[in-house]
Amino acid sequence: ALADPDGRWGEGDPMPRRFTAEQLTALVEGAGLRVGAVHGVRVFADLVPGVLVDTEPAALDALLKLEAAAAELPAFHSVATQLHVLGETRGATES
Repeated sequence: ALADPDGRWGEGDPMPRRFTAEQLTALVEGAGLRVGAVHGVRVFADLVPGVLVDTEPAALDALLKLEAAAAELPAFHSVATQLHVLGETRGATES
């Protein structure tokens, strides 16, 4: 799955590969990096109807604040559409 550009394990696999936060952090650490942060992306955004965000005053701002608040909470990582893992070189932030 890692070698395939589409993230599939073979022709019979209909879904792109999806990693858990634990799997991603293991990959980052396996590459010799330190995990700086894990963020869930689009935790709620895909669940809110676009018409609500487009027509309700301040709805977009409220949705963005909710997304930011939930992004770093591990409890929401499993429902996020995407996970972003920041890998840092070891000693990069250390004095």
